[in-house]
Amino acid sequence: MDWQGGSSLFYLAQMQGLETVENAVSEILQEHFEDVFVVEIALAKGPRNVLSIWIDTDEGINIDRCARVTRKLNAWFEENDPFEFPFLMEVSSPGVGMPLKILRQYQKNIGRKLKVITTKGEVIVGQLEAVDENSIQLLPKAKKKSKKAAQTENRFVSLDFDVIREAKVEVSFN
Repeated sequence: MDWQGGSSLFYLAQMQGLETVENAVSEILQEHFEDVFVVEIALAKGPRNVLSIWIDTDEGINIDRCARVTRKLNAWFEENDPFEFPFLMEVSSPGVGMPLKILRQYQKNIGRKLKVITTKGEVIVGQLEAVDENSIQLLPKAKKKSKKAAQTENRFVSLDFDVIREAKVEVSFN
């Protein structure tokens, strides 16, 4: 077996292990923490292998809830060994600067201001007004008052998820 073939098999084993972890995490959350959902799971390989699990709830998540989820997941990892290498597990909330990843995150942020970057590089800032399975609706921030702006004010922008490269909640300190 050549190096490339061996490397591909190792990568495949990692991905299968990650898929096993994703399924187990979803089952554990559903069974023990019905309101908690997975935002993202990522495995970073390097000098320190880190399995990062970002979780949330519709009302937001606190450190106590993350700690309880971590204890349940650690129990599962003690009984199962999805990877053939040592790793560190981190369970946390997505945090303010992390882009929205899943539909449920968009739904929980209706009414908040988003900064959206489209796949064409266009930047749209506006209040998230509605979300459905395929798209979001934003009410863009009004530009400086001018005759043209007055005519286009309060026009909603509908964006399909497939044209959104990144969407982040804009934190305001007013």
